[in-house]
Amino acid sequence: PEDLGSMGYDGVEGIYVTHDIMSQAYESQGLALNFYLSYNQTHHDAKQYFDGIANVNSSRFQWCNDTNFFNRDHMENYLRWTGD
Repeated sequence: PEDLGSMGYDGVEGIYVTHDIMSQAYESQGLALNFYLSYNQTHHDAKQYFDGIANVNSSRFQWCNDTNFFNRDHMENYLRWTGD
């Protein structure tokens, strides 16, 4: 890969959208869910392709202190491996 420079904005967050969901949105409405402007509610209804908050199983939530996300060594490894 070759770095072609900035796209004009900094990305600091991201989401994962499956290929099936992206294809469904594109085939039914021409909505490209891999492009940030597709999430503009004024022009598009991208939320129809995602589960609502009621579908989140909150019983699977954990406190940060109970996960490895609070472990400095683990997080340094994650950063080194992913660059994220």
